[in-house]
Amino acid sequence: MTVLLVGLACGNALLFSLAAATPLIQADGWDFLEYFLPRYFDGSMGFLDLFMKRNGIDHAQPLQKLVLLFHTRFFDMDFRVEGLIGVFFGIVWCTIIAVELHRQSIENTGQRVIAAIGVSLVFALGLSLNSTNVFTWPLVTLGYISLLLSTAYFVFAANRYNCPRPLQIFIATAALGMCIDSQAIVAVLAAMMALAPMQDSNRREAWSQALAAIAGLLAARLFLWLVARHTGLEGGTGLEWRTLASTFIKPDTITGLLIPFSDSLIHVEHLTKHFPGKHSLAMAACAATIILLHIWFWTRACLLWRSGRYTRITALSVFLMLLSYGMTASIIIGRVTLFDWSYLHQPRYVQSYQVSLVALGIMLQAVIREARPGWSARLIEPVSGAIVIVCLFAVQLAVSRESWILPQYLTPYWQNAALAMQRVANAPQAATGQCPDIMYVCGYPPERRKQLMDMLVQHRLNVFSASFQMRNRIYPELAAIPGFGRGDAAQTPDEAILEAAPPAVLSISHEDRCGVPGKPMKVSIDIHTAGLAANGAQLWVEAIGSHRQLLDTIEASPVVSLRLDKQLLNGSHLTLVRNGDDSILAQANLDLADCSTTIP
Repeated sequence: MTVLLVGLACGNALLFSLAAATPLIQADGWDFLEYFLPRYFDGSMGFLDLFMKRNGIDHAQPLQKLVLLFHTRFFDMDFRVEGLIGVFFGIVWCTIIAVELHRQSIENTGQRVIAAIGVSLVFALGLSLNSTNVFTWPLVTLGYISLLLSTAYFVFAANRYNCPRPLQIFIATAALGMCIDSQAIVAVLAAMMALAPMQDSNRREAWSQALAAIAGLLAARLFLWLVARHTGLEGGTGLEWRTLASTFIKPDTITGLLIPFSDSLIHVEHLTKHFPGKHSLAMAACAATIILLHIWFWTRACLLWRSGRYTRITALSVFLMLLSYGMTASIIIGRVTLFDWSYLHQPRYVQSYQVSLVALGIMLQAVIREARPGWSARLIEPVSGAIVIVCLFAVQLAVSRESWILPQYLTPYWQNAALAMQRVANAPQAATGQCPDIMYVCGYPPERRKQLMDMLVQHRLNVFSASFQMRNRIYPELAAIPGFGRGDAAQTPDEAILEAAPPAVLSISHEDRCGVPGKPMKVSIDIHTAGLAANGAQLWVEAIGSHRQLLDTIEASPVVSLRLDKQLLNGSHLTLVRNGDDSILAQANLDLADCSTTIP
């Protein structure tokens, strides 16, 4: 059952990313294209370029840049690949937590079942579709890198808590600081505070490890400062304490502080849809529920510490909770002071908020499996915890079903964005007119815009790559669609195809006498390439009311003769297109009478 639930959670996240991750270059991707990738293309890129920032308050993000280089090199800058890699990091993060849960001593079948439920809950909450933006924006999906490295650092530090290795802690902390920049400060402080109550280690040794961690963090900050100074970006404007203080005396401060609690359970987009006009009350109810669970969490952690039962699993849950608090605090300091409290509703921040739910899930499973004297103690808290776990699973199922409505609306948006990119590429210095919101480049000065669009076209990246177009079925212009040809010359039929004897054959057979509108019917498709598709071919289908789709691919072979069993809508038009020059080999139509008008 655990394998099934974990597989469902991982498969759900992967498939949603595959369906909803934006493959086109968007938002921050334009900055990386302008400031980072030119050095890769001209061969002048060095190691320090991985730590380059766009401005003084940006994060270094070296691992994210490596991911960008990977899919630029091998997938022509397909950001959907970046999203899938981000989900993979999320799965590994949840796996690290699951391995830690299995470190618990398991004395009977009941405890094994409870540990299995805890593992399933970690994956369900850690890979939640509560906020679709976490998966539709690949750069946000890569946020799992920070969670993975932070949690791996905690596990590393916990393993060395009883056998101090200050040098190893120093190196690990410095590496963490260079990989995730200022987020390492939150991770290191959270790890130190979470491990401090553990009573197994000598206090002197613990202090030596803490000092080594601080030294490693300072070394990483010094390295990043030197890199920023080398590039002329020593830092941002700094924190205005007066501005931060004024943020907390605004009328909407209390409501704003409730947002991370409420959105961690159910994002406001779902509440607005299902409780129109009353979403504020629904948000308050969600926030109150989560706040009560947080109070219970810290009460339990304190009691475990006072009673000497503060284990490594407890420390892990406390670490994740503090990590969530720290990331949320950094959002408040860095963004709310610039905008307002409603900015916390930004869907991408839910990834940080939900870490607290993972911490709660770990504590819940630990409480349920704990042995207690007396029947009332054995009944009340474990039963209450089980009810909360069931409710958390139910909420994840509900928000997942709601989120899966989105992908069907994204393809038309991406296609329109691709058309807009081609329009801008054709005349980059002209007025762009209205552009999709992901095309930040439309707001750039003409010369700057021309430089970026020429780079994409010259290197055949993103939507200007033929393999990208085929993989994502997104085309910047009609001539790019296989079968429509490229330019007037491409519209001239191939003489070898016209004069071939025998010709290529594409036929449709079926058993139905009539067709029901909108209902697919079983058909058999016979294909004979007659030696005209040595490099393979593609079978495309189009029907009224649906997008042109790739139905199947034909392997490269001198002669191919095969039958495909498919389901097609009545009125479908099939086109067999040869690889290489996109010449049309054969066409066929499925055209039956309408069953509603046919007389028996």
